[in-house]
Amino acid sequence: MLLLLACSCFLNCRDVHPVAKKVAAVVACLVYMTISSALIVLNQQLMNEDGFRYPMALSGLGMGFSAVASYIACNVSALALHPSSILHLGSPV
Repeated sequence: MLLLLACSCFLNCRDVHPVAKKVAAVVACLVYMTISSALIVLNQQLMNEDGFRYPMALSGLGMGFSAVASYIACNVSALALHPSSILHLGSPV
């Protein structure tokens, strides 16, 4: 999560070369996909091999952690969401 937060802050800087911004975006996407895949494998191991029989509780814990982490990232940390940094769908870029 800290790496994604650092990449997000890096992408919002104005003094960074555009190629470096693209590389940081690709790195952030790769990290996200890797962590997501690892979490799927971990959940599968918890349910199948360890005998955890409450898949809704497992899913709820993951969603709760994501909500808390998002709140911390947006309201407590240095990550600031500005309207200019949000891509509006349907508008020309």
